[in-house]
Amino acid sequence: MSPTRIHRILDQVGSIAFPGVYDTLSAKLARQAGFPVAFISGYSVAATAIGEPDLGLLTQTEMIERARHVCGSVDIPVIVDADTGYGNPLNVYRTIKELIAAGAAGCFGRQRRPVLERAGRRFAH
Repeated sequence: MSPTRIHRILDQVGSIAFPGVYDTLSAKLARQAGFPVAFISGYSVAATAIGEPDLGLLTQTEMIERARHVCGSVDIPVIVDADTGYGNPLNVYRTIKELIAAGAAGCFGRQRRPVLERAGRRFAH
């Protein structure tokens, strides 16, 4: 398997810091500032698209569409917040497949407990 764009950058410069971006302009600014990689942050997309924090309110299609625009606007690799994969394992597979088609160089995800469960633990004293 040949090295990915991310692997080539890491081999060349070692560890790196890279900015979170949320639209094509912020991605272009990151590129212009000399960053070799960027990532699309779910929080920043949620904040700029719907004015809310990243609480799982954005849909898979909203994030993939944003990724398609951002990835198509710059020549640096972009890693995308894939949230929880947006459902069951088949949804995770579809999310990754769609992000690849959108031009993403990678993605990261997480397992999220339901909001009410987190809130109950936080406020139950």
